[in-house]
Amino acid sequence: MYKLFILFVTFLLLYACNFEEKKHNDTLSSPKTSFVKKVERRWFEEIKKDSSNILFIVLDPHGDALLAKNIFKNICNSLNISMISPYTVKNNSTDYVKQIDLCIKQYPQKKKQVYLVGFSGGARMAFQYTIQHYNNIKGLIMCGAGIGKSMKRPLPFPLVMIAGKNDFNMIEQYYSPFDTKILKNTNLISLLFNGKHEWPNTSILKTATEFILSKSSTRTFNEKTIWKDYQESINNKEWLESYKYLELIYKNKPNTPRINTELKQILLNKSFQEYIKQFENTLQIEQKRNQILAQNLYNRDWKYWENKLKEIDKVISNKNTLESESYARTKAFLGLAVYSLCQREIQNTKSLHIRKLLKIYETLEPNNEEMLKMNFFINQ
Repeated sequence: MYKLFILFVTFLLLYACNFEEKKHNDTLSSPKTSFVKKVERRWFEEIKKDSSNILFIVLDPHGDALLAKNIFKNICNSLNISMISPYTVKNNSTDYVKQIDLCIKQYPQKKKQVYLVGFSGGARMAFQYTIQHYNNIKGLIMCGAGIGKSMKRPLPFPLVMIAGKNDFNMIEQYYSPFDTKILKNTNLISLLFNGKHEWPNTSILKTATEFILSKSSTRTFNEKTIWKDYQESINNKEWLESYKYLELIYKNKPNTPRINTELKQILLNKSFQEYIKQFENTLQIEQKRNQILAQNLYNRDWKYWENKLKEIDKVISNKNTLESESYARTKAFLGLAVYSLCQREIQNTKSLHIRKLLKIYETLEPNNEEMLKMNFFINQ
Protein backbone atom coordinates (compact mmCIF):
# COMPACT_ATOMS: atom_id res chain seq x y z
CA MET A 1 0.00 0.00 0.00
CA TYR A 2 2.83 2.40 0.84
CA LYS A 3 4.45 1.96 -2.58
CA LEU A 4 1.11 2.57 -4.25
CA PHE A 5 0.79 5.84 -2.35
CA ILE A 6 4.28 6.95 -3.39
CA LEU A 7 3.32 6.33 -7.01
CA PHE A 8 0.03 8.14 -6.47
CA VAL A 9 1.70 11.22 -4.95
CA THR A 10 4.29 11.33 -7.74
CA PHE A 11 1.49 11.16 -10.29
CA LEU A 12 -0.30 14.05 -8.58
CA LEU A 13 2.79 16.23 -8.51
CA LEU A 14 3.47 15.68 -12.19
CA TYR A 15 -0.08 15.96 -13.49
CA ALA A 16 -1.81 18.09 -10.87
CA CYS A 17 -3.45 20.43 -13.35
CA ASN A 18 -5.16 17.59 -15.14
CA PHE A 19 -7.11 16.66 -12.01
CA GLU A 20 -7.74 20.28 -11.09
CA GLU A 21 -9.54 20.96 -14.35
CA LYS A 22 -11.77 17.91 -13.98
CA LYS A 23 -13.55 19.82 -11.21
CA HIS A 24 -15.17 21.87 -13.94
CA ASN A 25 -16.75 18.77 -15.47
CA ASP A 26 -19.64 16.66 -14.25
CA THR A 27 -18.49 14.81 -11.13
CA LEU A 28 -20.29 11.57 -11.82
CA SER A 29 -19.79 11.23 -15.56
CA SER A 30 -16.88 11.40 -17.97
CA PRO A 31 -16.99 14.28 -20.47
CA LYS A 32 -16.98 13.31 -24.12
CA THR A 33 -14.30 14.88 -26.26
CA SER A 34 -15.48 15.74 -29.75
CA PHE A 35 -13.61 17.26 -32.65
CA VAL A 36 -15.32 19.88 -34.78
CA LYS A 37 -14.16 20.16 -38.37
CA LYS A 38 -14.08 23.92 -38.25
CA VAL A 39 -13.23 26.28 -35.42
CA GLU A 40 -16.23 28.53 -34.83
CA ARG A 41 -15.86 31.91 -36.47
CA ARG A 42 -16.91 33.77 -33.33
CA TRP A 43 -13.38 33.32 -32.00
CA PHE A 44 -12.10 35.13 -35.08
CA GLU A 45 -14.70 37.88 -34.79
CA GLU A 46 -12.12 40.69 -34.48
CA ILE A 47 -9.72 39.31 -37.09
CA LYS A 48 -9.74 40.83 -40.57
CA LYS A 49 -7.84 39.94 -43.71
CA ASP A 50 -5.46 42.84 -43.19
CA SER A 51 -4.94 41.94 -39.52
CA SER A 52 -1.66 41.61 -37.68
CA ASN A 53 0.71 38.90 -38.82
CA ILE A 54 1.18 37.94 -35.15
CA LEU A 55 -1.31 35.37 -33.85
CA PHE A 56 -1.66 34.20 -30.26
CA ILE A 57 -3.50 30.89 -29.74
CA VAL A 58 -4.61 30.74 -26.10
CA LEU A 59 -5.52 27.39 -24.54
CA ASP A 60 -7.64 27.45 -21.38
CA PRO A 61 -9.38 24.14 -20.64
CA HIS A 62 -11.75 25.89 -18.21
CA GLY A 63 -15.13 27.21 -19.27
CA ASP A 64 -15.68 28.21 -22.90
CA ALA A 65 -12.47 30.24 -23.46
CA LEU A 66 -14.16 33.57 -22.74
CA LEU A 67 -11.98 34.09 -19.66
CA ALA A 68 -8.79 33.66 -21.67
CA LYS A 69 -10.09 35.94 -24.38
CA ASN A 70 -11.03 38.69 -21.92
CA ILE A 71 -7.66 38.46 -20.14
CA PHE A 72 -5.66 38.86 -23.33
CA LYS A 73 -7.92 41.26 -25.21
CA ASN A 74 -6.32 44.49 -23.95
CA ILE A 75 -2.80 43.10 -24.31
CA CYS A 76 -3.46 42.09 -27.90
CA ASN A 77 -5.05 45.42 -28.74
CA SER A 78 -2.16 47.43 -27.28
CA LEU A 79 0.49 45.35 -29.06
CA ASN A 80 -1.39 44.84 -32.35
CA ILE A 81 -1.77 41.08 -31.93
CA SER A 82 -4.59 38.85 -33.14
CA MET A 83 -5.75 36.02 -30.92
CA ILE A 84 -7.98 32.99 -30.88
CA SER A 85 -8.98 30.83 -27.92
CA PRO A 86 -10.60 27.62 -29.18
CA TYR A 87 -13.38 26.72 -26.74
CA THR A 88 -13.35 23.07 -27.84
CA VAL A 89 -9.94 22.37 -26.25
CA LYS A 90 -10.68 20.87 -22.86
CA ASN A 91 -8.56 19.08 -20.33
CA ASN A 92 -7.57 15.60 -21.51
CA SER A 93 -8.54 16.49 -25.08
CA THR A 94 -6.94 13.99 -27.42
CA ASP A 95 -7.43 16.16 -30.49
CA TYR A 96 -5.80 19.40 -29.33
CA VAL A 97 -3.08 19.11 -31.99
CA LYS A 98 -5.73 19.11 -34.73
CA GLN A 99 -7.49 22.02 -33.03
CA ILE A 100 -4.33 24.12 -32.97
CA ASP A 101 -3.55 23.17 -36.56
CA LEU A 102 -7.03 24.38 -37.56
CA CYS A 103 -6.55 27.69 -35.78
CA ILE A 104 -3.32 28.27 -37.70
CA LYS A 105 -4.78 27.13 -41.01
CA GLN A 106 -7.88 29.33 -40.77
CA TYR A 107 -5.97 32.48 -39.85
CA PRO A 108 -6.02 34.65 -43.01
CA GLN A 109 -2.51 36.12 -42.82
CA LYS A 110 -0.04 34.23 -45.01
CA LYS A 111 3.18 35.46 -43.36
CA LYS A 112 2.02 34.74 -39.84
CA GLN A 113 4.01 34.40 -36.64
CA VAL A 114 2.24 32.03 -34.27
CA TYR A 115 2.66 31.94 -30.48
CA LEU A 116 0.99 29.64 -27.98
CA VAL A 117 -0.26 30.53 -24.51
CA GLY A 118 -1.72 28.01 -22.09
CA PHE A 119 -3.08 27.82 -18.57
CA SER A 120 -2.71 24.71 -16.39
CA GLY A 121 -3.52 21.64 -18.52
CA GLY A 122 -3.71 23.95 -21.52
CA ALA A 123 -0.11 24.99 -20.81
CA ARG A 124 0.99 21.35 -20.94
CA MET A 125 -0.78 20.88 -24.26
CA ALA A 126 0.82 24.04 -25.63
CA PHE A 127 4.27 22.84 -24.57
CA GLN A 128 3.83 19.42 -26.14
CA TYR A 129 2.61 20.99 -29.38
CA THR A 130 5.50 23.47 -29.48
CA ILE A 131 8.10 20.77 -28.84
CA GLN A 132 6.74 18.81 -31.80
CA HIS A 133 6.19 21.81 -34.11
CA TYR A 134 8.80 24.34 -32.99
CA ASN A 135 9.54 25.32 -36.57
CA ASN A 136 6.01 26.72 -36.80
CA ILE A 137 5.74 28.27 -33.31
CA LYS A 138 7.68 31.42 -32.43
CA GLY A 139 7.25 31.34 -28.66
CA LEU A 140 5.31 29.98 -25.69
CA ILE A 141 3.86 31.25 -22.41
CA MET A 142 2.93 28.65 -19.78
CA CYS A 143 0.76 29.73 -16.83
CA GLY A 144 0.10 27.52 -13.81
CA ALA A 145 2.27 24.65 -15.07
CA GLY A 146 5.96 24.07 -15.75
CA ILE A 147 8.28 21.70 -17.53
CA GLY A 148 10.28 20.42 -14.54
CA LYS A 149 13.58 18.76 -15.40
CA SER A 150 13.14 19.62 -19.08
CA MET A 151 14.41 23.11 -18.15
CA LYS A 152 17.91 21.65 -18.26
CA ARG A 153 17.62 21.09 -22.01
CA PRO A 154 18.20 23.84 -24.59
CA LEU A 155 15.01 25.18 -26.15
CA PRO A 156 14.68 26.17 -29.82
CA PHE A 157 11.99 28.71 -28.91
CA PRO A 158 11.48 31.35 -26.16
CA LEU A 159 9.48 30.13 -23.16
CA VAL A 160 8.08 32.14 -20.25
CA MET A 161 6.58 30.22 -17.32
CA ILE A 162 4.38 32.07 -14.81
CA ALA A 163 3.00 30.78 -11.51
CA GLY A 164 1.39 32.18 -8.37
CA LYS A 165 3.34 31.86 -5.13
CA ASN A 166 0.45 29.79 -3.73
CA ASP A 167 0.10 27.60 -6.81
CA PHE A 168 0.66 23.90 -6.08
CA ASN A 169 2.42 23.69 -9.46
CA MET A 170 4.87 26.50 -8.71
CA ILE A 171 7.60 23.98 -7.92
CA GLU A 172 7.48 22.76 -11.54
CA GLN A 173 8.76 26.17 -12.63
CA TYR A 174 11.39 26.80 -9.99
CA TYR A 175 15.11 26.72 -10.66
CA SER A 176 17.98 28.04 -8.59
CA PRO A 177 19.32 31.52 -9.41
CA PHE A 178 22.76 29.96 -9.00
CA ASP A 179 22.18 27.49 -11.82
CA THR A 180 24.47 29.08 -14.40
CA LYS A 181 23.30 26.74 -17.15
CA ILE A 182 19.72 28.00 -16.89
CA LEU A 183 20.87 31.58 -16.43
CA LYS A 184 22.74 31.38 -19.73
CA ASN A 185 19.71 29.88 -21.46
CA THR A 186 18.29 33.20 -22.64
CA ASN A 187 15.24 31.48 -24.18
CA LEU A 188 13.86 30.42 -20.78
CA ILE A 189 12.55 32.30 -17.77
CA SER A 190 10.05 31.75 -14.96
CA LEU A 191 8.12 34.57 -13.26
CA LEU A 192 6.13 34.75 -10.02
CA PHE A 193 3.07 36.70 -8.89
CA ASN A 194 1.05 36.90 -5.69
CA GLY A 195 -1.74 34.43 -6.33
CA LYS A 196 -2.87 30.82 -6.48
CA HIS A 197 -3.60 28.42 -9.35
CA GLU A 198 -5.13 31.04 -11.63
CA TRP A 199 -4.40 33.23 -14.63
CA PRO A 200 -1.74 35.87 -13.79
CA ASN A 201 -2.63 39.55 -13.79
CA THR A 202 -2.53 41.55 -17.00
CA SER A 203 0.69 43.35 -16.08
CA ILE A 204 2.85 40.24 -15.79
CA LEU A 205 1.21 38.69 -18.85
CA LYS A 206 2.04 41.77 -20.88
CA THR A 207 5.66 41.61 -19.70
CA ALA A 208 5.82 37.94 -20.72
CA THR A 209 4.27 38.77 -24.09
CA GLU A 210 6.74 41.57 -24.77
CA PHE A 211 9.61 39.28 -23.77
CA ILE A 212 8.81 36.47 -26.22
CA LEU A 213 8.06 38.97 -28.99
CA SER A 214 11.44 40.63 -28.46
CA LYS A 215 13.19 37.26 -28.68
CA SER A 216 11.59 36.23 -31.94
CA SER A 217 10.67 39.38 -33.86
CA THR A 218 11.77 42.95 -34.44
CA ARG A 219 9.86 44.25 -31.42
CA THR A 220 11.84 45.71 -28.54
CA PHE A 221 11.49 44.92 -24.86
CA ASN A 222 10.73 47.90 -22.62
CA GLU A 223 13.30 47.76 -19.82
CA LYS A 224 12.43 51.02 -18.06
CA THR A 225 9.46 49.62 -16.16
CA ILE A 226 11.41 46.49 -15.22
CA TRP A 227 14.29 48.53 -13.80
CA LYS A 228 11.80 50.52 -11.75
CA ASP A 229 10.15 47.36 -10.42
CA TYR A 230 13.58 45.93 -9.63
CA GLN A 231 14.57 48.96 -7.59
CA GLU A 232 11.30 48.88 -5.67
CA SER A 233 11.64 45.18 -4.86
CA ILE A 234 15.26 45.66 -3.74
CA ASN A 235 14.17 48.43 -1.40
CA ASN A 236 11.51 46.10 0.04
CA LYS A 237 14.06 43.25 0.29
CA GLU A 238 11.91 41.03 -1.94
CA TRP A 239 14.88 39.00 -2.99
CA LEU A 240 13.46 36.45 -5.40
CA GLU A 241 11.31 39.05 -7.17
CA SER A 242 14.36 41.32 -7.47
CA TYR A 243 16.35 38.56 -9.10
CA LYS A 244 13.53 37.79 -11.54
CA TYR A 245 13.47 41.40 -12.75
CA LEU A 246 17.22 41.32 -13.33
CA GLU A 247 16.95 37.96 -15.05
CA LEU A 248 14.33 39.36 -17.43
CA ILE A 249 16.60 42.20 -18.49
CA TYR A 250 19.68 39.98 -18.68
CA LYS A 251 17.99 37.39 -20.87
CA ASN A 252 16.81 40.15 -23.17
CA LYS A 253 20.26 41.80 -23.41
CA PRO A 254 22.86 39.47 -21.86
CA ASN A 255 25.87 41.58 -22.90
CA THR A 256 24.81 44.82 -21.18
CA PRO A 257 27.52 45.90 -18.63
CA ARG A 258 25.04 47.40 -16.15
CA ILE A 259 22.87 44.28 -15.93
CA ASN A 260 25.92 42.03 -15.56
CA THR A 261 27.16 44.17 -12.69
CA GLU A 262 23.76 44.16 -10.94
CA LEU A 263 23.41 40.40 -11.37
CA LYS A 264 26.83 39.76 -9.89
CA GLN A 265 26.05 41.99 -6.91
CA ILE A 266 22.77 40.30 -6.04
CA LEU A 267 24.20 36.79 -6.42
CA LEU A 268 27.00 37.71 -4.00
CA ASN A 269 24.62 39.40 -1.56
CA LYS A 270 24.60 37.42 1.72
CA SER A 271 20.96 38.25 2.48
CA PHE A 272 19.93 37.06 -0.97
CA GLN A 273 21.92 33.85 -0.59
CA GLU A 274 20.35 33.14 2.78
CA TYR A 275 16.85 33.78 1.44
CA ILE A 276 17.33 31.38 -1.48
CA LYS A 277 18.71 28.76 0.89
CA GLN A 278 15.62 29.08 3.13
CA PHE A 279 13.28 29.10 0.13
CA GLU A 280 14.73 25.92 -1.34
CA ASN A 281 14.74 24.24 2.08
CA THR A 282 11.05 25.15 2.42
CA LEU A 283 10.32 23.53 -0.95
CA GLN A 284 12.08 20.32 0.11
CA ILE A 285 10.10 20.18 3.36
CA GLU A 286 6.90 20.90 1.44
CA GLN A 287 7.41 17.98 -0.92
CA LYS A 288 7.99 15.57 1.97
CA ARG A 289 4.99 16.98 3.87
CA ASN A 290 2.70 16.58 0.87
CA GLN A 291 3.84 12.99 0.41
CA ILE A 292 3.12 12.10 4.06
CA LEU A 293 -0.24 13.88 4.08
CA ALA A 294 -1.35 12.15 0.89
CA GLN A 295 -0.48 8.81 2.45
CA ASN A 296 -2.45 9.71 5.58
CA LEU A 297 -5.63 10.42 3.63
CA TYR A 298 -6.34 6.70 3.94
CA ASN A 299 -4.24 5.81 6.97
CA ARG A 300 -5.52 8.33 9.54
CA ASP A 301 -8.99 8.97 10.94
CA TRP A 302 -11.13 12.12 10.81
CA LYS A 303 -9.95 13.35 14.23
CA TYR A 304 -6.37 13.46 12.97
CA TRP A 305 -7.47 15.38 9.89
CA GLU A 306 -9.63 17.81 11.81
CA ASN A 307 -6.62 18.82 13.90
CA LYS A 308 -4.22 18.78 10.95
CA LEU A 309 -6.39 21.08 8.83
CA LYS A 310 -6.70 23.55 11.71
CA GLU A 311 -2.93 23.49 12.04
CA ILE A 312 -2.50 24.18 8.31
CA ASP A 313 -4.94 27.12 8.41
CA LYS A 314 -3.16 28.56 11.43
CA VAL A 315 0.18 28.60 9.59
CA ILE A 316 -1.41 30.09 6.47
CA SER A 317 -2.95 32.90 8.53
CA ASN A 318 0.56 34.19 9.26
CA LYS A 319 0.68 35.75 5.81
CA ASN A 320 3.60 36.78 3.62
CA THR A 321 6.09 34.29 5.00
CA LEU A 322 7.81 31.42 3.23
CA GLU A 323 6.07 28.95 5.54
CA SER A 324 2.59 30.40 5.05
CA GLU A 325 3.00 30.35 1.25
CA SER A 326 4.26 26.78 1.45
CA TYR A 327 1.29 25.63 3.53
CA ALA A 328 -1.10 27.43 1.17
CA ARG A 329 0.36 25.32 -1.64
CA THR A 330 -0.01 22.22 0.53
CA LYS A 331 -3.67 23.02 1.17
CA ALA A 332 -4.30 23.41 -2.55
CA PHE A 333 -2.44 20.14 -3.16
CA LEU A 334 -4.62 18.37 -0.59
CA GLY A 335 -7.79 19.71 -2.20
CA LEU A 336 -6.61 18.23 -5.46
CA ALA A 337 -5.60 14.89 -3.91
CA VAL A 338 -8.86 14.50 -1.95
CA TYR A 339 -10.91 15.38 -5.01
CA SER A 340 -9.16 12.70 -7.02
CA LEU A 341 -9.67 10.07 -4.29
CA CYS A 342 -13.33 11.03 -3.87
CA GLN A 343 -13.83 10.59 -7.61
CA ARG A 344 -12.48 7.06 -7.27
CA GLU A 345 -14.12 6.06 -3.99
CA ILE A 346 -17.59 7.31 -4.89
CA GLN A 347 -17.77 4.64 -7.57
CA ASN A 348 -17.31 1.98 -4.88
CA THR A 349 -20.61 1.31 -3.09
CA LYS A 350 -18.72 -0.47 -0.28
CA SER A 351 -16.12 2.26 0.24
CA LEU A 352 -14.97 2.65 3.84
CA HIS A 353 -13.31 5.99 3.15
CA ILE A 354 -15.67 8.14 1.12
CA ARG A 355 -17.45 9.88 4.02
CA LYS A 356 -14.20 10.76 5.76
CA LEU A 357 -12.70 12.00 2.50
CA LEU A 358 -15.75 14.14 1.80
CA LYS A 359 -15.51 15.69 5.29
CA ILE A 360 -11.88 16.56 4.57
CA TYR A 361 -12.85 17.94 1.16
CA GLU A 362 -15.65 20.02 2.67
CA THR A 363 -13.26 21.48 5.25
CA LEU A 364 -10.69 22.30 2.59
CA GLU A 365 -13.14 23.76 0.07
CA PRO A 366 -16.50 24.38 1.78
CA ASN A 367 -18.09 26.13 -1.19
CA ASN A 368 -16.88 23.78 -3.91
CA GLU A 369 -19.80 22.73 -6.12
CA GLU A 370 -18.31 19.32 -6.90
CA MET A 371 -18.02 18.53 -3.19
CA LEU A 372 -21.69 19.44 -2.71
CA LYS A 373 -22.68 17.21 -5.63
CA MET A 374 -20.79 14.25 -4.22
CA ASN A 375 -22.22 14.79 -0.74
CA PHE A 376 -25.73 14.87 -2.20
CA PHE A 377 -25.06 11.72 -4.21
CA ILE A 378 -23.90 9.54 -1.28
CA ASN A 379 -26.74 10.74 0.95
CA GLN A 380 -29.44 9.61 -1.47
